[in-house]
Amino acid sequence: MVVVFTTNTYISELHGRYLGDPSPTDILTFAEKGRVQIVISLDQAKKQAQERKISLNQEVLLLVLHGLLHYVGHDDLNRQEWCCMKQKEFEWIAKLL
Repeated sequence: MVVVFTTNTYISELHGRYLGDPSPTDILTFAEKGRVQIVISLDQAKKQAQERKISLNQEVLLLVLHGLLHYVGHDDLNRQEWCCMKQKEFEWIAKLL
């Protein structure tokens, strides 16, 4: 697994190229031939950490877990899927901390 930290500018470019949405996002997950690449916008992570009143490290850990959940087949395209992913994230956070 490779984790790449980038800016809103670059992740917006990737988001537009691969998902047709040129807006910034916090994380993108790519998997090819068993190799996982998680791309995280540190700009978004910092903003979200401040909004959630958690540390940047905690936010990055949540984002990596989120990316791994995407890799194993979870999605968050509708409210039910999003809620399921959030529940899984917090279950894993509780196990790790």
